[in-house]
Amino acid sequence: MNHPTVSVIVVNYQRAENLRYCLWGLAQQDVAHELIITDDGSTDDSLSIAQQAAAIVVWNPHQDRRTAAARWRGAQLATGELLVFVDSDVVLAPWTISRYVAAYRRNPRRALGGYFKYLPGMMIDAPQWTRLWLADYPRKEVNQGQILVGRDPREAVGQMGLFADPEKVWPNPLSLISANMAIPRHIYEASGGWDRHMVGRGQDGEFSIRIAKAGYGFSYLIDAPGVHIAHVVGPHTGPNPHEYLRKRHPDCYAGEKFVWPPRKT
Repeated sequence: MNHPTVSVIVVNYQRAENLRYCLWGLAQQDVAHELIITDDGSTDDSLSIAQQAAAIVVWNPHQDRRTAAARWRGAQLATGELLVFVDSDVVLAPWTISRYVAAYRRNPRRALGGYFKYLPGMMIDAPQWTRLWLADYPRKEVNQGQILVGRDPREAVGQMGLFADPEKVWPNPLSLISANMAIPRHIYEASGGWDRHMVGRGQDGEFSIRIAKAGYGFSYLIDAPGVHIAHVVGPHTGPNPHEYLRKRHPDCYAGEKFVWPPRKT
């Protein structure tokens, strides 16, 4: 397989400072890539920051469509063979995209998720990857809601086994964290892409269900890390995703319980 072309799709809304750090991290990558920034109509300095990057910039008020619709729009414009999705509050390690590319070349028939680490509130004067990873900056109070700061959320529930073997392919729709994931274009297209009508939590889970229904599996790469820059998290996180998922995928529910493989209807 030749070296694949890569498109990186960054979604942003009202996170100007975090977007600056995110773009700094992407500028450190050792793989050439097309950069697309979709901004849901920010009123802070996000647009000017995005316009200073060597990127395709889409500025469009979200009208309550939010991140899934923004990712969908970015993917529409992307030309790469491998689509890397990153949220603007995430900084990737300098080697993360190259790890995705290598994993894709080894096995192109899987969706890829990277390791993800939440950081505490910090006063970052100038971003450096090692200092970010170690949270080696002066601390500040940031209300991140129910986020488990300093621990990967999957580690907190005992799922680190998912990262033990980067070549293992999981057939069931394990939800990749949408803030740091890579999807081969042919898998994205076979799945139908992001559900641009879904809002709130569970968008990556819904996407994962359709990837699995299309016949593709999932692998996790601990050596493709990203860190989540702390920001205030409001108390409202959107509607209960299972109400939407039960309507969207009734064959995956027995009453209120999610089931896999889907029930025959």
